[in-house]
Amino acid sequence: MKNNVAYGISWIPVSLIQSFMKSEWNFLDYTRRQLTYEEVNLKKPKVIISFRAPPNQLLDTGNVKWVISPGAGIDNISLDEIRKNKITLINNHANSSTVAEQAWALLLNAAKKINKYDTIVRSQGLWPDRSSQIKDVNTELKNKTIGILGYGPIAQKIEKYANAFAMEHIIFRRNPTQTQFHFTKLLDEAENLDVLILACPLTPETKEIISEDIIENLPAHCILVNIARGELIDEEAVFDALREGKIHSYASDVWKNSPVIKNEKGTKPIELIEVPNLIISPHRAWISNESHIKVAEQIAFELDSIAKGIKSSNIVDLSLEY
Repeated sequence: MKNNVAYGISWIPVSLIQSFMKSEWNFLDYTRRQLTYEEVNLKKPKVIISFRAPPNQLLDTGNVKWVISPGAGIDNISLDEIRKNKITLINNHANSSTVAEQAWALLLNAAKKINKYDTIVRSQGLWPDRSSQIKDVNTELKNKTIGILGYGPIAQKIEKYANAFAMEHIIFRRNPTQTQFHFTKLLDEAENLDVLILACPLTPETKEIISEDIIENLPAHCILVNIARGELIDEEAVFDALREGKIHSYASDVWKNSPVIKNEKGTKPIELIEVPNLIISPHRAWISNESHIKVAEQIAFELDSIAKGIKSSNIVDLSLEY
């Protein structure tokens, strides 16, 4: 008899996951339709694959034992419901390479002002004069100091890129080693950072961890990059710092209130075109052919492990929320 799994991911075809599977599972696909209570009660899936909160009709059966997220971040899933229903939550780090590459691409874009001069040349139809370019110099990364917030698979890959660029690096994390710092030391070290990349999970502890105080303490030449979650940062304070020239630039793939970046005090979208030295990526760091294949392969591995009764190595610690 096949096991049943409820499937809620539209961007990875079921057939791709099945091509890697060794166990037998029947997929109840709800990516383009709403499941009825009748079919859920008939199939009684014990696994849900989704990056959002599972539908109530699935949880109400009491049969769900596992939820598998296709990504590392699990803040879109109601952890209270997971705890209440005693469900094991499994996340996925298979896209860490493509996300880390995006972080480094954003950093290089900011340091070398690629977007800025691409826009200038396209709008004017000619190169800016050399005198104006010489006054608007690029930043060299070699021998600079980079702070990396977090130390999961993505952050560890970013650390390797920093080493390749001969950069000094400081790691800020929840459980630091002797050569690393706790999150709380970020304010003390902010003035020493030429670059700060955010690559940690969003938890109650890290929400708006990049506060106005930290932004005020960053040097004016500091490049800020966010590859994690928009809620890690006080966006209004960052935008003000950019307008006032208090930091070099902010390059981000993630935003509060996405897909529309809104003012904290209302629903009016921020006029981002008026914010200088802001590089916008619309939460697409995870999108690559290679990462989709690796994520599908990892989901297949998790289903095979469940079928065999093998405990996953990617179980989320609900007390830490990552």
